[in-house]
Amino acid sequence: MYEYITKEPIRGVNVVGLNPPYRHNMILRWGRTSLLALSSNHRIVQHIIVNGFRPLSGGSLRKNEIRVHQLVNHMLRNDIPDDTREDGKSVEGNSEATAKPIADLLSTNYVLSYAGAKTDAFGEDLRKLQFYGERISKAGLFRECAPLMRFYGCTLRRDGADIVSLSRSGFVSFIISVEATGQRVRFKEVNDILRVLTDQGYIL
Repeated sequence: MYEYITKEPIRGVNVVGLNPPYRHNMILRWGRTSLLALSSNHRIVQHIIVNGFRPLSGGSLRKNEIRVHQLVNHMLRNDIPDDTREDGKSVEGNSEATAKPIADLLSTNYVLSYAGAKTDAFGEDLRKLQFYGERISKAGLFRECAPLMRFYGCTLRRDGADIVSLSRSGFVSFIISVEATGQRVRFKEVNDILRVLTDQGYIL
């Protein structure tokens, strides 16, 4: 836990008219090669990066890139259909079916509920597309459009609840419970996801 104190208000965060100093609660998590900075507003994180961390690092600090495009395509390729059991037998009838291998923690336990992307396929007429749903990888329209898109943001969903949203620019967002126990559970789950993404080369 870290309290970030500023003498000047952060635009879009602090109410104009309040007297300084301005106090902002943050959570900082050191990883093997990077730092995860969390706060209630992304502007607070951006402010401490520019005014706190970057001067100390001599200008060498950079945001981690999350390879969202590769991650979304990975989730698409490894999406296990609902009509296939883990034993490889089709739910309908007695015919044998080849089940897709369980690739990793991500495609086994999570689905995509959001994906944002840019496209050059339609010139200036259409530049960006966004998809929302319980499991967008099942939608035929999304699968048809996927080859034409370059994904920059996505959300991983589990058991009907959005767990974490990721951006190509390194932005990570998730909702935590007001209860301490629920917070620990969510922090651990997000940390596990980020570890898998790092180990598999999706975070650079």
